[in-house]
Amino acid sequence: MSRPVVALVVTGQVEHKALHRGLQRAFPDADFVQQTLSAPLDGFTTARLDDDEPVLEWTSKRGAVIESSLAKLVDQLILAVYPGRHQRPADFAVLVDDVELCNADRVERVVEHVRRAVPRRLTTQAERGNWSSATASKVERAARTQCSFHLMSPMVEALFFAEPEALDRAGRALPSRFDAARQDCERFTVDDPDYVSAPVVAGATDWRKRPPADRALHPKAYLQYLATPVGEERTRYQETRGGVAALSTLGWEQVVAVPDYARFARAMLADIADMTGARPGWLEGGALAPETDAARGATVLRNV
Repeated sequence: MSRPVVALVVTGQVEHKALHRGLQRAFPDADFVQQTLSAPLDGFTTARLDDDEPVLEWTSKRGAVIESSLAKLVDQLILAVYPGRHQRPADFAVLVDDVELCNADRVERVVEHVRRAVPRRLTTQAERGNWSSATASKVERAARTQCSFHLMSPMVEALFFAEPEALDRAGRALPSRFDAARQDCERFTVDDPDYVSAPVVAGATDWRKRPPADRALHPKAYLQYLATPVGEERTRYQETRGGVAALSTLGWEQVVAVPDYARFARAMLADIADMTGARPGWLEGGALAPETDAARGATVLRNV
């Protein structure tokens, strides 16, 4: 029996360079590949989603049709499992984006945007004559049975705090005040007065030049702080180095060690385990995020 191939559609540099490697270690009997080889795609959650309906296309002043970030993400997700007759399809595909702090209070809306975007993109392709009605039905079935959408909450760096050694690989130089045994990394908050009161530095090239509005809730900014040794002007945390080192060897079993924590990560891992037929003991039990749980009765994707 051939090994299942899982294609990943991701939106960040860290995820693009390392998520497939990190998942490969967790599920060694499957093959994980990046759907877009050259670079990650833009995320659609970087701004607050205030509208109920997702924006998928608009027309420029010159009359050109511009596709939104969400439209491109959905298209790549579908292409991964239905690329056309001359390319080999993946057995499964997973779209992964960050929740981001600006959408932390509206995760269901984030998921709903994807739920509404998928059928609209399928209809658009059919209306443009790219698919026959028979093909459109096949693609719709492939999306519903082979594709998923999952979230990093609020962003990928939060997961590193659930495995302290990951912080070291990322470049940590200062002691962390985040307690992974008592705090859910996906609901990140840290009580570190030195970090919260650190002064703005006009000439800095990192978070100190323009700190987040609420530093205590921002795992990436806190990691940058931890990776800035006393007396040095620049953080040692670089996404394409430290972030990749942390994620590519992430201890997923530590991330989901507390049954009630890391529900979005566990939902993704449980979905992938079902895709690949894996049954890791460290994944048994524990709560799944209801917004992305593949067992919740999805309509357009495996879990949405």
